[in-house]
Amino acid sequence: MNRDDPNDHRELNTRVENYVMAEFVAVPPDFDIKSHLSMREHVGIFEVKDMDIEQASIISTSISCSSVFNTMNNALMNPNICFFVLQLFQDLGLVVKSIDNPVRRSMDAKAYKKFSLEWEQGSHNYFRGQTVLRISFLIVNVVHLLNEEVYKEAADAMEKVHQFQTEINSSKFNLD
Repeated sequence: MNRDDPNDHRELNTRVENYVMAEFVAVPPDFDIKSHLSMREHVGIFEVKDMDIEQASIISTSISCSSVFNTMNNALMNPNICFFVLQLFQDLGLVVKSIDNPVRRSMDAKAYKKFSLEWEQGSHNYFRGQTVLRISFLIVNVVHLLNEEVYKEAADAMEKVHQFQTEINSSKFNLD
């Protein structure tokens, strides 16, 4: 039974081992997260505990230097640090597309802090009637996809498939 909606009597998987969040960002290769921190954050004062600015810097650099950043099945990764980096990207206007999910549905500054505090207290892990044990992040940096001309390769592949499908569709109706 869905615990969020007492009128919904469908069977739900109430335990999710690994919840995945996908984000598309446009982070330039020379991005330095430390130049966008507040004075308090520079000296290590954050609203949430266990925030490691060095790990946030490594995550940010990894995202800015590669096409895809993935934290899959990394139980040692503190999701607050990824949320901090994503929130900073969002504040700077670098988040291109967020895949709709209940965690980041309304991620303004207050929602980020509220989620982070709830995560620390252990009440974080209840989304849409499901208990979530771990959050993984999949972050795609579209800047590198454009630079590597992946879009051109994708367009060429789509064109070939479209041509093939058109040939098949025309041969179905021409049984002569």
